[in-house]
Amino acid sequence: MKTTFFVDRCTWLRGSSNNSYLLDNNGNRCCLGFVCTQLSIKDYDMELEAEPFDSSNNTVLIPILLDENHNNNILSRRAMIINDDGTINDHVREVKLERLFEEYGLRINFFSS
Repeated sequence: MKTTFFVDRCTWLRGSSNNSYLLDNNGNRCCLGFVCTQLSIKDYDMELEAEPFDSSNNTVLIPILLDENHNNNILSRRAMIINDDGTINDHVREVKLERLFEEYGLRINFFSS
């Protein structure tokens, strides 16, 4: 069974390379912010952090988002590029992220609350 992560479109921070955070001041999260939350990273450990690498207490992110040296892994780097790409629409972004996560034996589902 694949590990599944969920992204709420209503609070999904995407499509901008300006001030993209795991969690912003308004409670919005990038796709990896949702993943971090579901991996038990607390909001205060990722608020206004740009990347999983930046979050404190990031050991739980290995091997899903970080490599053994606590650096962003390929999945994280590719997901950030897709998530922050301002030239694609949300449907394309979702499909690209779904395919990316599938490559790593994971699933990411998008929903509207």
